Amino acid sequence: MADNDRSTFMASGLSDEEAAAQLNLFGPNVLPAAKGRSALSILLDQFKNPLIYIILTAAAISLLMGEYGDFAIIMVVVAIDVLLGFVQEFQAHRTYKALKGMMKMTATVVRGGSRREIDISELVPGDLAILNAGEKIPGDGEILSSTKLSVDEAILTGESEPVSKGTAGGQIQAFMGTTVVTGRGFLKVISTGAGTELGKIAASQQETGREETPLQIRLKRFSRTLTYIVAGVTLSILVVGLMSGRPILEMLRISIVLAIAAVPEGLPIAVTIIQVIG
Repeated sequence: MADNDRSTFMASGLSDEEAAAQLNLFGPNVLPAAKGRSALSILLDQFKNPLIYIILTAAAISLLMGEYGDFAIIMVVVAIDVLLGFVQEFQAHRTYKALKGMMKMTATVVRGGSRREIDISELVPGDLAILNAGEKIPGDGEILSSTKLSVDEAILTGESEPVSKGTAGGQIQAFMGTTVVTGRGFLKVISTGAGTELGKIAASQQETGREETPLQIRLKRFSRTLTYIVAGVTLSILVVGLMSGRPILEMLRISIVLAIAAVPEGLPIAVTIIQVIG
């Protein structure tokens, strides 16, 4: 951009008609966001726990054996665990949505020769944005002029030290979501929304599936190991009893009772309560 063109652009910026055309072409300046989860999906997710599967199996066996008291106790434990987990996750989800709604970010731009404040979603490629200390950069672009401008880019690079920006010896590239630490400057916006570096990262995060937490992985491993141990011990007791001449129905009942007793019905609710307290 020639010096005359640059000075003219910095004086006037885009016109309202040009900004509207750019907004229609490129869309709003928002990051890709995953679809919110419904209350029903959050509730059903509480049952996706290997320990819950084992406990429900024990409850079904108790019901078939006529142990209605044990069945009722086990189901109460499962209901409390599911309810606590649902309330915890649903409240966290509502809090996140509320906080997101409160964060109404704006950007200061030059349009039609005047300075104005717009919603950050209305920023378009070609806009001239004004950068000040303490503000987040609203889009990817090039620094046209600056005064002692430095930017914290830790959100993208992990680098803790501010980076000098500007045409006089510093980097001229600036990125959405990074924070102006010192100085001020003018930014010609080149990319917005999903086209920014931050938008590409957000899109790639959505393409990857929802990963399990280390606690969930360890609980699944523990549940699988516990299932093998309980099944092995129960089968061994049944075989030994039958070889000793005990009635098959008696040994079957004893084996099933021991299997139910070996299942830690209180563990899921204990884990959930610990998470709630944490």
